[in-house]
Amino acid sequence: MSEALDQNRSKPQPNAPQPGRGKVWVVVDASSGAYGSTTPGAKPQVENLEALLAEHDAYGIGHDAVADATLRHRIEEAEGNEGVERLDRLFREGKVYQAPAGVPADLLAIQLARKRKEQGYKVFIATNDQYKEHPGGNGFPKIGFIVTREGWVLSHPEIKSLPQRVPAAVVGETPTSTETSVAATVEGSP
Repeated sequence: MSEALDQNRSKPQPNAPQPGRGKVWVVVDASSGAYGSTTPGAKPQVENLEALLAEHDAYGIGHDAVADATLRHRIEEAEGNEGVERLDRLFREGKVYQAPAGVPADLLAIQLARKRKEQGYKVFIATNDQYKEHPGGNGFPKIGFIVTREGWVLSHPEIKSLPQRVPAAVVGETPTSTETSVAATVEGSP
C-alpha cells in the first residue's frame, strides 16, 4: 500500500504549472468561483468555476480549488442534474476538492495555501469572501474576481499579471519590466 501511495505522489498534479513556469500558486474558493460575483441573488453555475480555473490554466498558474459540501446541492437547485454531473466531473478529475460535510472549505483552503507556501510558492487565495472569521486566512494576498455573462474573468490583481516564471536571477535571464514590477508588488506577500 505504501508503494501505491508513493507512486501516486510522484504523478503530475492535474493543476500543476507548466514546466519552467514560476513559483506562484492560487488556491481557489470554488464556491465563490461558482457564484462568479458578489451580486445579490446570483445563482452558482459550474461554467463560472470552469472559466476561473481555465483562466489560471491559460497562464500556466498552478492552482487548487476547494468547495464546500453544500455547493453540490446549490448547483443542483440552480442547474439540475446537468450541473451536478459537470461539478462531479471536476471532483473526479481532481480539479476541485470537496470539503467533508460540516467542515468549512475556507479552513481547508487556508491549509492548502500554507502547504503550498511551505513548498516555496508565493500563494494567493482567489475568493470573494473576506475570511474575517478565519484567523490567519487574510495572511495571504487575495484575488477578487467576477465572471461576466460572456465568461470573461475580471480580477484584481489580474491573473495574467501574476509572476509566471522563475525570477530572472535564478535562470540568468533579463526580466521584462512587467515581471520586475509584478515581482516587486508580490514580494511583500506571505
